[in-house]
Amino acid sequence: MEPVAMEVMIANLRAHGVVDIGQLPDFDHVKLAAHIRYRGGLALTLHPRTGGSARIFDDPAFQLRPVTDPGFRFPLGVAWRTADAKREGPTRRVVDLIDSAWTPPQLD
Repeated sequence: MEPVAMEVMIANLRAHGVVDIGQLPDFDHVKLAAHIRYRGGLALTLHPRTGGSARIFDDPAFQLRPVTDPGFRFPLGVAWRTADAKREGPTRRVVDLIDSAWTPPQLD
């Protein structure tokens, strides 16, 4: 779905010693859960607390652990409609919060 982001993530995984990396043809939490449940292995996914379809992993059949490593980079961004950020409302308040809370990282 996001080829550049996936390439960055795969490069980071390889740099950290992961050599056997498989990819499902399209991202779907249900397919990913079925793959883990029936074929085994490990997968990177969102935590169930993020909501939506990631809640499928909120089941005792799965174990999840957060992955944090200062050397592992996987940049994320936030997108919104420009017009929504120009007028008062929830989007403007979130944009103001983002701008006040985070310093944009240097992208190389």
